[in-house]
Amino acid sequence: MNKAFKLVFILFIVNSSTIYSQIVVDCAAPNNTATALVELLVDGVPFSNATMSGFDCAAGYFNGANTNLDLNAGVAMCTGGIDMLVPGGFENAQATGSDPDLVTQLQLVNSSATNVNNVIVLEFDFEPNSSQIAFQYVFGSKEYPGYTCSNFNDVFGFFVSGPGISGPFTNDAINIALIPDPNSPGNYTDTPVMINSINSGT
Repeated sequence: MNKAFKLVFILFIVNSSTIYSQIVVDCAAPNNTATALVELLVDGVPFSNATMSGFDCAAGYFNGANTNLDLNAGVAMCTGGIDMLVPGGFENAQATGSDPDLVTQLQLVNSSATNVNNVIVLEFDFEPNSSQIAFQYVFGSKEYPGYTCSNFNDVFGFFVSGPGISGPFTNDAINIALIPDPNSPGNYTDTPVMINSINSGT
């Protein structure tokens, strides 16, 4: 059973009053190719057709041990470049382009603005070796908190397509980056992960 995953726009923000170690990022070889980054994600599961859109250092490896991310290591993707994920780091470039699935996702939740301008995409095919898969991720945005519930609505998508999957996105994909249901632990709402759905306000 082949399933294609598309991971679109992930950004980590470290901002806490508790003292933690700093995140470490690396976008130098070998952590600068789609193949190397997917290998970090799938941990030995065979995969193919790994592609990534973006620019140099839009994605790479991160070490989050002893940080407040609750993830020890993995793949970092940032539309401003992963160097800005390090405290004191700077934005070294700006992603461009759009993604029809993110536009559709915003339309499905009746977002007041549905234009998508800055996108990083990591995409690959793989055949799972069990009936379930799981990925952990952290979503963040430099738009917090100033643009929360405004027309600026940074959004994250984790799109899955393949046999037996029928959804509203490209190749009948579904988005599995959804908000947990507070009234039913272990279940999820239809609300996507974005700054207007995860924030400290309304």
